[in-house]
Formats: sequence, C-alpha cells, structure tokens
Amino acid sequence: MYEIHGADFFEADGPPLCVFRMPKHFPEEATIMHTHDVHELMILTEGQTTHVLNGKEYPLLPGDVYLMHPGEYHTFRCEPSETMTEINLLFDFM
Repeated sequence: MYEIHGADFFEADGPPLCVFRMPKHFPEEATIMHTHDVHELMILTEGQTTHVLNGKEYPLLPGDVYLMHPGEYHTFRCEPSETMTEINLLFDFM
C-alpha cells in the first residue's frame, strides 16, 4: 500500500486544493490499494466500478459521491471491460 501526498498536487503559492478528472480507463497505479494524507472527495460521473474502502466493497454508479478522510485506504476493482470517469477533489483543512 502506498500513500498519496497532497503536497504533490497542491501549488506552492495556492490553496490546499486540487481538482482533476480521472480517465475512463484507469492507470494501473489507480487500482493499487492506497491512502492519502489529505481528504478526497470523489464523484463518479460515468460508468461503474466497485470501490473498496477500508476493506468493504461498495458498487458505484454515476452520481455517487464518496468522501475519504486522511488515513482511510481504498482502491477500485474494475473489470477490463468496465470504464468509468470520476472527478476528484483533494483538499486539506489546515
């Protein structure tokens, strides 16, 4: 398991916030179990997947929203035929 650091995404002179869209076909590193040192808000906009959060599995469909706190671990289980698009917001409450 690895940790994603918010500082790697935040601009040095900006607020502790990063918004980005994940592609329909996730890169392999996105499906590895990981944790964050910041909050992550995820909004599924297209497709479907299974979200594994703290060892529990949750099916996700378009419109579903998840808030993950620092230290929670998660990944996605996607079949090769499954595609999905999500909007991610990484932020820190300094």
